[in-house]
Amino acid sequence: MAQSNYATFDVSRTASRGWVSMCETEWGYIVRSDTKVSRRSATIERMCGLTGLAFLAAVSAQWMIPMVNAATPIALSVSKTAASIGLFMPALMFLWISERGLAREVQIDTERRSLRICAVNRKGVSRTLRDLPFDSIKTAYIKKVGSLSQLFLRVSGQKQAVHIANGSDVTLREVHKRLNLELGPVKTQMQGWSRVGRRLRPMATA
Repeated sequence: MAQSNYATFDVSRTASRGWVSMCETEWGYIVRSDTKVSRRSATIERMCGLTGLAFLAAVSAQWMIPMVNAATPIALSVSKTAASIGLFMPALMFLWISERGLAREVQIDTERRSLRICAVNRKGVSRTLRDLPFDSIKTAYIKKVGSLSQLFLRVSGQKQAVHIANGSDVTLREVHKRLNLELGPVKTQMQGWSRVGRRLRPMATA
């Protein structure tokens, strides 16, 4: 998992619809954009977390409150155990959703020359869903969809395009321009030196 500064991207409360945000990192940069999920992801995750805690509280409470309707201690124990299992499972599910991450981000790693599509939670912790080497990306293009535009990638060996970001046409063209520069072939900058990511390193001599 990777950690990014979530506060840098927390613009959905104030920005107009169609925002695109980029965050520079030591290894490249991260792109996030406006989607229906990104606008509500933090709220949904918090609600799931609170719901999970409420279920756990109910599990504890039902062991503390006597069940007067139970005929025998055995029946009481069986009834409470069944109720605990019934409450504990949804509690785990809601807590799992609250930490797993619903929003999406795209990590462009210029050091490893790969593009990662990740899920990110409200704390900024991300997990990789797909890892695409730069060499596997054929082209990047912008498609107009209603009032917004969308940035896609064509990947070798895949018929379906990979969605990268939503936003205004002007903003996405800037992202598209930079992405094309990163996806270009690595070129030697000076004799005896090669460019790896953003760094120049001496070439091995025979």
